[in-house]
Amino acid sequence: MKLLGIVVLYYPDEKLIDNILSYLPFLDKLIIWENTPANSQKTIFFEDVSLQSKILRWSENSNVGLGAAFNKAVEYGEREGFTHLLTMDQDSSFVEGDFEKFITFIESRLHDNSNCFYAPNYLIKAGYYLYDQNPDLEFENVDRYLNSGTIFPISLFNKIGLFRADFFLDTIDVEYGLRAKKNNINIVLVRFVTLLHGAGYQRKKHKFLWKVFYPNEYSPIRSYYIIRNALITYKEYPNPKQKRDYLWYWFYKRLVFIILYESDKMNKMKALLLGYYHGKKGILGKQEMLFQKKAK
Repeated sequence: MKLLGIVVLYYPDEKLIDNILSYLPFLDKLIIWENTPANSQKTIFFEDVSLQSKILRWSENSNVGLGAAFNKAVEYGEREGFTHLLTMDQDSSFVEGDFEKFITFIESRLHDNSNCFYAPNYLIKAGYYLYDQNPDLEFENVDRYLNSGTIFPISLFNKIGLFRADFFLDTIDVEYGLRAKKNNINIVLVRFVTLLHGAGYQRKKHKFLWKVFYPNEYSPIRSYYIIRNALITYKEYPNPKQKRDYLWYWFYKRLVFIILYESDKMNKMKALLLGYYHGKKGILGKQEMLFQKKAK
């Protein structure tokens, strides 16, 4: 198993180095892709020479989004003979020791790798697991994964294609998961591997009646892509229940949270409404007019 990783940066915080160190020692190479403007980029240096030598620092001197960066990594991996690709968010890290267990598990199933890809269980910043803890299950096939922490056999991309670069940000994982399912490719959740994952930009918790919740305080631009790309995805992969549930959580409920709890209310509401309109119209690609503020 020859493992390539990619982590995409956009104004990372001070935890970046520690996050990367949770998986870098077990990679053969790591592409650090810079979407941060050049005048705001920070030096990334690892004192261990063997780790520093694994780093490739790439950029196109503009924000190309997630899908395009991931696809460049796939192309490089194919060209250089890598067998698997790890995709990471800058604010994610594996629980100590879990990434090594993740690799060992995948290596034990190399005969199955052409028909599946692998995801960890996600411990979201707000304090809950994306999938319920179940000590009786080591792994299972699921319908959903997140970009961060997922390992793909590179041969898979020749079967079902690359990531949606025209989505730019967000819902790339939702669409790819649905495409995989359509092509009889399994998403294998490895339950005993935990990824600590920051969802949204959750600043603080709130309480309404008996329920405690953390609003996903996404920036206007993230809010736009989440709704636009979801509407386009569910048009291509019709599922009325999933679409209804997604819109309830990310559009209607989000509007209420913005009005009650979040800052920059007008810009976020405008972004949600524009995303809804563009999603209905099928408008794709980078949305330049919303790039006036730094996305979180």
